Parts: sequence; structure tokens; C-alpha cells
Amino acid sequence: MSSWKIVVDFFLPPPLILTLLLILPMPRIVKQGLLSFAKNFLFLNVAGGIKLVHFMLLVTGITFIGAMVHTHKLRQDLDPTLTPNQRTAVLARIWREERNFWISALTFLLWGLLYRFYLLTMDHLSLQNKVKSLEAALRSAGGSGTEPSAPPLHGKVAGSKKPVHEAPGKVVEASAPPLEETRDSSKVIGKKKAA
Repeated sequence: MSSWKIVVDFFLPPPLILTLLLILPMPRIVKQGLLSFAKNFLFLNVAGGIKLVHFMLLVTGITFIGAMVHTHKLRQDLDPTLTPNQRTAVLARIWREERNFWISALTFLLWGLLYRFYLLTMDHLSLQNKVKSLEAALRSAGGSGTEPSAPPLHGKVAGSKKPVHEAPGKVVEASAPPLEETRDSSKVIGKKKAA
């Protein structure tokens, strides 16, 4: 069995299948089961504490760089004085190496995407859980959770004397108070006090 057969048969399908499954919309319980499987698969100890995902990224990255260098060398060594049969044989070798290059590029990309999609999906689920717990805490504190935090905007924006927010019993002006009223008059910014 050649090394490229191993790459195509064993290194390429797992990230392809798991990445597609992580992308597809699924019920929450199915997504959590899939994430649990992906976690067990990606962080499987291969040797000496090295996780499977890191090992695969390293191996596929090395094969990607090797295929890129080998393809470039074959392109540079193309001799224009070859006979048609020799030229066909050289071009077939170049095309085979280019195929290997694209296979290794795809495999490396898929392992990276799988790892990143897994992390993003875990972050997404943890944020959803936080939002649900905060909504439950808000409901238990007396709020319904459906009221907006601020009344809707009406009228003109800043600089106008018309009210911006109109809530029952409240009127908030759009303009800010003058700068002199908000500054402490005992402190002068940028100047020394005269004694």
C-alpha cells in the first residue's frame, strides 16, 4: 500500500465526514452527541500525550509541503529536448504529483477546518447555555424576559429638544447638559492653580 493510498483512505474521510456533520443543522441533543464523539476522536492520545488532531495536522502539513516542493522540482526539470513519448511520461509524472499536491492540500485544510469548526461549535453551545441561564435568572427575578430594555426611539436624535424616548410617565431629553455644569468647578484641567 502506497503512502498516498493511506492518505486518501485514512486521512481524508474522517475530517470530511465530521466537518460536514458539524456544519449541518441538527437538533441540539444530536449536535451534543456529535460534539462528544468529535471531542473523543480529535483529542485521542496518539503517542506521548500528542492528540490525534495535532498529529494529523503535522503529518498532513508535512505531506503538503513535500508534495509542493516535489511538484515544483519536476516542473523546473522539464527538458524541452525530450521525444514525444518521453515528454508524455514526464508530464504524466508531473500530473500525478500535482494530484498528490491537491490531495494533501485538501487533507490538511479539512483537518484544520474540522478542528476550528469543533471549537466554534463548542463556543456557540456554551454561549447559548449562558443566554438560557441568564434568561431564566431574569424570569425568576420578576421580569418576563420579553420586555425591551429601553423604550423605542421616537423624535429627533441628539441636539434636539424633543424627547427621544417616550415611556409612560418618563421623558428623556436628547441633548446632553452643557459641559460647564458637568465639570467640577474647583478643578481646572490643563492649568495650574494660582495661589
